[in-house]
Amino acid sequence: MSRLLRDHKNYIVFKYFQEISSIPHGSGNTMALRNYILDLAKEYKLEHSMDSVGNIIIFREGSAGYESIPPLILQSHVDMVCEKESDSTHDFNTDPLSLYIEDGFLKAKGTTLGGDDGIGVSYMLAFLTDDNYQGPRLECVFTVDEETGMEGAHGLDLSKCRADRMINLDSESEGTFITGCAGGSKINAVLPIKTRIMRGYQADITISGLKGGHSGDEINKGRGNAIQLMSRFLFYLLRAKATFGLLSIEGGDKDNAIPRDAKASIVITSSPTRLCDLADSFRKMLSAEYAATDPHIEISIYEATSETEHFAITEECQNSIYLMLYAIPNGVIEMSHSIPGIPETSTNLGKVRSTGSNIECTYLLRSSFASRKRELIQRMTLILKSAGATVTYSSSYPAWEYKPESALRDELSKVWEKMYGSAPEVTAIHGGLECGIISSKKEDLDIVSMGPDILDIHTPKERLDIESASRVYDFLVEYLKKKE
Repeated sequence: MSRLLRDHKNYIVFKYFQEISSIPHGSGNTMALRNYILDLAKEYKLEHSMDSVGNIIIFREGSAGYESIPPLILQSHVDMVCEKESDSTHDFNTDPLSLYIEDGFLKAKGTTLGGDDGIGVSYMLAFLTDDNYQGPRLECVFTVDEETGMEGAHGLDLSKCRADRMINLDSESEGTFITGCAGGSKINAVLPIKTRIMRGYQADITISGLKGGHSGDEINKGRGNAIQLMSRFLFYLLRAKATFGLLSIEGGDKDNAIPRDAKASIVITSSPTRLCDLADSFRKMLSAEYAATDPHIEISIYEATSETEHFAITEECQNSIYLMLYAIPNGVIEMSHSIPGIPETSTNLGKVRSTGSNIECTYLLRSSFASRKRELIQRMTLILKSAGATVTYSSSYPAWEYKPESALRDELSKVWEKMYGSAPEVTAIHGGLECGIISSKKEDLDIVSMGPDILDIHTPKERLDIESASRVYDFLVEYLKKKE
């Protein structure tokens, strides 16, 4: 490892990124990476602590001449989203990521890259270990399990931190300073199912080829949700008078990723040939609808060659599943009226699983307004309970509200404009950040979120712009060096 970009001027950053990539660190599986970070703190004799949920804070005192400059918190999360191509054999629990460079981007073969938020972690490790560091006292906060509900931020203990300003390094657009984000909440629905005996041909249906993406950053791009498209196809069969029973359905892997594929098995008593004809007709319809966003949608059918008996879900339960997957609100619900182009409220049907006796679904809701989030939860709960599902709620986090006045934002903007000749974009995002939770733990904490260009996060097409990552690091170096 650590061979790529060896001659780059900011190799220290890319060295750490590659070392992080050699250590499996999906959400819930970050102990090895945390041990690596703790070992570095011990090697460099830096004060450090780990709280009860596993968050790490490492302190580096200011360099000579910076003793009177106020301290600064740098913050990133150590976990990554684990997604891979359908033909990949990669095991995220044991295998290192296979990094390569293409067209100026750092990528991982067949999997997510973990640039979200491995690059932020790499910046922080570089500042903590660079012998030539110039700047104030740093309080580097490494949180756990951000991608699965921000559990680390919820349990974070900042009692040892003195700083009243913080740079969050979990954004993916160079030259954009984030100063607010939506709040979120997860809805989990479990529908008990009953079965009936049906005789017919089993058909296994797959919808694939969708782009997917981050359910916050890319929910407004109109990309298809494979789970909802599968439920729409099943309802399409019903409306076409096809006689069938549902055996199972599954799709998606993360509540905060737009599902790229979904599978369903049915037993069909009408002609299998007609099923293929209907699937082809449906695919052509989707191809027209999603030509601009998902041009490679595929529907495949594998049919059994003989009739057999199956335990199919009852018609009543099947109708309940349509309520849960097809009728439920999905995608952008309302666009912001104050920030052009930014969603205000949205939902993402992230996962569905057949578990034998139940159908289980997970939805992630986001909104800039707590009242709108509550209202959407109420609407969805009405539908889900009408379907007969048991509904629970988890991983709720508050919106990070924009502050009209921010000394940190002003300072960062001045340095950026001086270095790069144009003012940064200051905005809010629809995706969730830990900043809202963290700001609630430390009164008057001034926060800005930033980062380099990372494209298609939460998908196997994720890629990090190498020179963008370098420029953002140069900017951070320059900002930390300033004494005014």
